[in-house]
Amino acid sequence: MQTTGIDVELTTVNLDREFRWHTTFLFSHVANKVTNYHTPQNPSTTDFLGQFGIPIVEGTSPDQLYALPWHGLDDTGSPLVNVNGVLGTDYDTYFNTLGYADLQKVGTSTPTYFGAVRNTLSWRSFTASINILWKSGYNVMRESVIYSGLLGATQVTHLDYLHRWQKPGDERVTNVPSLPESINTRRDDAYRFSEALIERGDHIRLHDINISYELPQRYVGRIGISQIRVFAYAKNLGVLWKYTDLDIDPGIRALYPQPLQISLGLQIQL
Repeated sequence: MQTTGIDVELTTVNLDREFRWHTTFLFSHVANKVTNYHTPQNPSTTDFLGQFGIPIVEGTSPDQLYALPWHGLDDTGSPLVNVNGVLGTDYDTYFNTLGYADLQKVGTSTPTYFGAVRNTLSWRSFTASINILWKSGYNVMRESVIYSGLLGATQVTHLDYLHRWQKPGDERVTNVPSLPESINTRRDDAYRFSEALIERGDHIRLHDINISYELPQRYVGRIGISQIRVFAYAKNLGVLWKYTDLDIDPGIRALYPQPLQISLGLQIQL
């Protein structure tokens, strides 16, 4: 694999008196591609769809994200697919003849740009640091309503169900297919793996806050201890800004969001 990139770190001393304020800036950019891959593979075209376990292809990034072309909905709310140059709803023929060249390369699934700003504030025995992260240059394939799961009782409904096609003309204002009369997984796949669900992942988040207090030496020295520090730490505090207007966290590549973590601690150094 060939990887190119740049890393920059800059620390500024904004105030250095009784009240101290330091700022550390981080910036990095990375791009990679597979130059040789010798493990035998025989993937089907549908193996390239989704976000995890994508087959490796020489000349592309190992994090390459693929999607099906999106042609909108027909006047019954069904996703349109291109079969031999004609748009229709013959999903079996579409997937049976689908080739790698028919897929859209829609960016990488991991950020290619990363930045952070950590401000550290100190006053007497108190210290506080605030870390803000920025990630960009990547895309995510968001989730939506999947009718085969909904009708098969294996999926709790998704909020996109409220925005589904319901009457003629809705195809001009929504990409969420109509509720089918029966389960059709190929119909679902034409939507769930399409460009309609690709979103830019650019976002800025408040990553963590650390607050500590170190007991003065004149107190701890009396009991034969060199340092006592009390601290509180909070992580995964939320998104400050994101490119997409949808109610999703573009930094999460899992079924569930990362929980808020709060730690309280006492550090004693003898």
